Amino acid sequence: MNPPVYADTSALAKLFLREAEGPALEVYLDSNELTLVSSQLSEVELVRAVSRVDVGKVSRARDLLASIVLLPITSSVRKAAGDLFPGRVRSLDAIHLATALEIKADLNGLLTYDDQMAKLAEEAALKVVTPR
Repeated sequence: MNPPVYADTSALAKLFLREAEGPALEVYLDSNELTLVSSQLSEVELVRAVSRVDVGKVSRARDLLASIVLLPITSSVRKAAGDLFPGRVRSLDAIHLATALEIKADLNGLLTYDDQMAKLAEEAALKVVTPR
């Protein structure tokens, strides 16, 4: 099995929202044996994002969340998130980035469609994955 890929909410949401990158992401996920990991924060962010567009898809979003490894927002993640890229990263993105960095040695990349997150992840020496 391949090393896990960290997925932020911008990537997970593509599977439920009608956006151009959705099909490419589905192909990427279907053609690779991946273990997806994310922060527990995604439990809130994804359900909120999907419910704003199509409340009927919330159950599928919860099913997806149940199928990925959700990492806890530990005290070390909270501390790192507070210290990361002062003035350059939003709070929730900082939590995702700090969570990914905590397991960086075990990751095969960070899956994101957020340009700012991708830029900061690259600066932190994380491989960025953005299927298009």
